[in-house]
Amino acid sequence: MSKFNEPPNSFEESSTKRKSSQCYAKKVAPDGGWGWMIVLGSFIGMILGTFPVFSFSILFSPILMSHSVSSTKTAWIYNVHSLVWSLITLFIGPLCDEFGWRKVAMFGGITNSISVILSAFAPNPEYLFFSFSLLGGVGGSTALSLSFFVVSRYFDKHRGFALGITTLGGCTSSFLAPIVANYLLEHFGYTGASLIFGAIVLNQCVGGSLYQPVEWHLKSEEAKTITEEDVNEELLRSSKITSNSNDIQKKTIQGARRISAISELSTDSLCHSLINITNMPTLLEAENNNNEEDIPKNVNSVDKFLNVLKSTYNNLKSLKYMRVNLIAWGYCGLVLGYINFQMWIPFVITNAGHSLEMAAWCSSFASIGNVIGRLVMSLLSDRKFFNVRYGYMFGLFLIGSSIIERTERKEG
Repeated sequence: MSKFNEPPNSFEESSTKRKSSQCYAKKVAPDGGWGWMIVLGSFIGMILGTFPVFSFSILFSPILMSHSVSSTKTAWIYNVHSLVWSLITLFIGPLCDEFGWRKVAMFGGITNSISVILSAFAPNPEYLFFSFSLLGGVGGSTALSLSFFVVSRYFDKHRGFALGITTLGGCTSSFLAPIVANYLLEHFGYTGASLIFGAIVLNQCVGGSLYQPVEWHLKSEEAKTITEEDVNEELLRSSKITSNSNDIQKKTIQGARRISAISELSTDSLCHSLINITNMPTLLEAENNNNEEDIPKNVNSVDKFLNVLKSTYNNLKSLKYMRVNLIAWGYCGLVLGYINFQMWIPFVITNAGHSLEMAAWCSSFASIGNVIGRLVMSLLSDRKFFNVRYGYMFGLFLIGSSIIERTERKEG
C-alpha cells in the first residue's frame, strides 16, 4: 500500500512541499581515476600495435630487395594489410560486447606478434600476404580501434585531451619503429630482427591487461533536481503523446487541483522514471544492453558468432547517412595518400643511393610534425570556439598539398 504524507496545515506548507526537490545519483564516466591507466594502456597499445606498420619499409626491406620485388607487389602487400585493417574495425565493437575489452585486446596483441614472428621465416615475398597483410591487419586494427573505443567510454569532459595523449602513441611508434628495426637488422640480421621485433610487439598485451570494464569505475553524480511541479509538467507533456491525450490531460489537471500533497512512494517512482528518461544511454549502447539481457549466460560459440554478425550488420546501417559516408571516404583518401606516401619514403631514399640507416632516420624525423599537430589538436578539440570539422578539413588539405608539391618538384 502507498504511504501518504499528512495533509499540510497551511497554504505555505503546501507550497513548500510542492517546491521541495528530490535528488538522485546517476552513474557517469569517471573522467579520471582509473581512466588515466586506461590512457596508459591505450598509449602502449597504440605504440606497439602500429610498430609493424611504421617499420614495414625497413624491417622487410631485405626480403623485398633480395627478391627484386616490384613496386606494384610491394604496394599490394601493404594495401591488403590496410584493407584487412579497415574491415576488421567493423567487428571490434560487437566482439567487445560479446567477449569484453581485455580478451579482444589480448587476442589482437598475440595475433600481431605472431604475424611478425612468422614473417621471419618467410620463404618468399608472397608469404607476407598471409603473415603481414592478413594476421598483421587483424592484430593492428584491434589495438588501434580499442585504444579509441575504451578511452572514449572512460572520459567525457576531458575526452579530447585523453584521446590526444593516446594518439601520441602513434607518433611515438612512427619515430621509434624505423630506428629499432634498423638497429635490429644491423646486429641480428633479418630473421633475428623479426623474432625480437615480434617479441617487442607482444607487449601490446600489457596495455590490454589494463582495460577494466568501465562499470567498475563509474562515479555517482547528483542528477537534476525534480520538483512536484516538474512532475506534473512532465506528466502533461507525456500525456500529449498518447492516443487518449485529452482524457489523461484532464485527469492530471483535476488531480493536481484536488491533491495538495503527493504520496512519497508515487513521487519517488515518478522521479526515478524521469531521471531514467533524461539519462538514457545512446541508441547503440541501449541496443547493446538489450542484446546482453536477451542472451542467456550459457550461449554457445555459434550464438556468439551470430550475435557479432547481427551487431555488425546493424552498425553498417549507419552508412545510409551522408555524413558517415563523407567521413569514410575522407579517411579512405587519407589512407591512399598519406599512409602510402609515408611507406614509400624509405624505398625512395635507398634507391637514391643512401643507406638504410639514413632512410630510417628520415622516416623517424617525419613524425615530429605529426607530434606537434596532435598536441595542438588535443588542446583545441575541447574548446567551444574550435570547429573540429574545419580542423579535419585543414589537415587533409595540408597533407594533399604537401604530397602534390613533393611530386611536382621531383618530376621537375
